[in-house]
Amino acid sequence: MLTLGLRNAIIVAISLPLTALFTLTCMKYTGLPIHQMSVTGLVVALGIMVDNAIVIVDAIAQRRQQGMTKLEAVSKTLHHLWLPLAGSTITTMLAFAPIVLMPGAAGEFVGGIAISVMFALLGSYIISHTIIAGLASRFSRSEKPSAWYQQGMAFPKTSQAFTASLRFALQRPILTAVVIGILPVAGFFAAGKMTEQFFPPSDRDMFQLEVYLAPHVSIENTLAQVTLIDNKLQKIDDISRPPGL
Repeated sequence: MLTLGLRNAIIVAISLPLTALFTLTCMKYTGLPIHQMSVTGLVVALGIMVDNAIVIVDAIAQRRQQGMTKLEAVSKTLHHLWLPLAGSTITTMLAFAPIVLMPGAAGEFVGGIAISVMFALLGSYIISHTIIAGLASRFSRSEKPSAWYQQGMAFPKTSQAFTASLRFALQRPILTAVVIGILPVAGFFAAGKMTEQFFPPSDRDMFQLEVYLAPHVSIENTLAQVTLIDNKLQKIDDISRPPGL
């Protein structure tokens, strides 16, 4: 709402429940149940779901303000953006592919996160190029609104700095590529120095005893056995009770 305006923000927000419904439908027909991992994947994908919708809605709004008709604005926007957005969507989906292909129990445990994220990204791309594009065209304005809540807030100094950085990058492409490439190269170097483990250590200085007795043993007998074990444990100096027990 702060950057696109209230009307465009509502259109972008509509993509969230639609993408979630698309993801749940794909989960239904692929046999992926709704559990903690798949729901976590939906939560992870929330910030990614709106990317395609934001780009489509903003591009259509700008073309409408340039004087294009609704149909022309949608046609030119989709023709210009379908391939770049497809590339960014597929790239992000492939980033989660190693989690899906992870073998063993670890892959079975966290695979649901990656699968639901990939479904959400696919749904975001499809919905933003169909329903969201149609809504953006239908409710967009040809005239530029004056109120900040209609067109979003403007940040002139930030825009000027961004424009200057783009101009510098385009004038010196080789230097820009070298500077930008330093971070990922450093990341590859640092990855080899990091310790690999699936879960962080969670061991604590405690233990748990489970007592199994015959099914016909009474509650009183069970309580007596547990009390006997508890009394023996209390006589050991290295064992302390947690507060409140």
